[in-house]
Amino acid sequence: MVATYQEVRDRRVQPRLVITNEASRRIGTTLDTVRTAEELAEVGADGFADLATVDILDSVLQDGEQLPPVDAPVLRRVAQRSVLEGCPDSPVDTDERHVYAPESAPAEVLATGRPLLLRLAASDVPSWLASPGPPRFGFHSVLLLPLYARGTPLGLAQFVRHRTSTPFDDDDLLLT
Repeated sequence: MVATYQEVRDRRVQPRLVITNEASRRIGTTLDTVRTAEELAEVGADGFADLATVDILDSVLQDGEQLPPVDAPVLRRVAQRSVLEGCPDSPVDTDERHVYAPESAPAEVLATGRPLLLRLAASDVPSWLASPGPPRFGFHSVLLLPLYARGTPLGLAQFVRHRTSTPFDDDDLLLT
């Protein structure tokens, strides 16, 4: 019984260890904020998520110094990677400035500094995630993570699953 439990546990833990190892090896190779964001998106879409995006507070990119967040801070999408060529599943283009509605999940993560795991019904994709027009993808699971450096808020990373059938779970929050 114990051996069976350990075998099942090891099968669940092994992929997370691989992701953690890859992340530590591939993210943060420079001190450049944008390049680090690109590395995060690359690792995120390499077997962990179907879409990974990184939004940085525009004020951080403008002058390197962040003031306390306001109701609707302006962000810039600095990196995104998708399992689909050209990121056609993202409503925001790279280098585009945007604002999340104050009542949205990304705004909550930015305001609280706490990660958030969302499970979505195919017919209930929030406007901040959906591309214009009829739904093209079956988004079903989203992991939203606040980004910090030296205790200062920098922005937000989003990991989305739509082709991978397994939704994110509480164990995925442990990777943050």
